[in-house]
Amino acid sequence: MIRIDTVHLHIGKSKTAAENLKSLFKTGVWKEADLLEIAPATAVASLLLEVVQCSERIADAVQELANLAGFRSVESSGSLQQFQGSSQQVHSIDLQNHEITIGE
Repeated sequence: MIRIDTVHLHIGKSKTAAENLKSLFKTGVWKEADLLEIAPATAVASLLLEVVQCSERIADAVQELANLAGFRSVESSGSLQQFQGSSQQVHSIDLQNHEITIGE
């Protein structure tokens, strides 16, 4: 199996955007706005910040599992192109018979 290590790049960009969002809220830009107008934006921003944190934890867990399972790392663009070419075969699998059940 092969793992692609570009996830760290995406997580890094997400963390940077989250920090920018935090600093925007700390600057006090919202002082003149009505509370009812900014409450939805604040709620969405809070959720986005939480999603970034959860995504980072998930990526770390997936990385750890891939290491434990002995997945090879795709680091060079040539290897990545070979992987992308071979992944097209995966898309042709019939997934209609799969069912996911989440228990309470």
